[in-house]
Amino acid sequence: MSKLFSAVCIAVTTALAAPVSATESDIHLISTQQAPEISSITRTSAAFELNGSTIFIDPVGSQAQYRQFGRPDIVVLTSANADHLSIDTMIGMLRRDTVVLAPQSVINQLPLMISNNVITPFATGSTQRVDGITFTALPTTANRPRGTVSHNRQRGEIGVVVEANGKSIYF
Repeated sequence: MSKLFSAVCIAVTTALAAPVSATESDIHLISTQQAPEISSITRTSAAFELNGSTIFIDPVGSQAQYRQFGRPDIVVLTSANADHLSIDTMIGMLRRDTVVLAPQSVINQLPLMISNNVITPFATGSTQRVDGITFTALPTTANRPRGTVSHNRQRGEIGVVVEANGKSIYF
């Protein structure tokens, strides 16, 4: 069952270009403005509406978990790891005009039926603007317990800052 939350915002005290290390949750609000309501689907997946667009971040899990949001206008994929990328979840949920932002390493894993969507390569340091929303790809490394690293910058995995109307959210 998804957990709906309106997270507490914190002020940014470091440059966004600095590497980010996630430990428990991969969702970090970095704006002092009121944040949109974000539904956390899994530890790495989220769904929310911003500027009238429905956005899914790393959709994994059951498609039923996403039905209440309708079909996404924008999907952001950050990693090819199984906890961030599920082809089975995405098949059938995307419209032909759904914009998919993803690193090339993730795009290379998408089957033809998904790659027929509007796929935009999204590399570290790049910015994309879709439906009045700015998406910025940042380098990321997630350090898990016992010092294991589950994300790898060399594979092009990214963190993403989503910005609109004075609101910024880091995934």
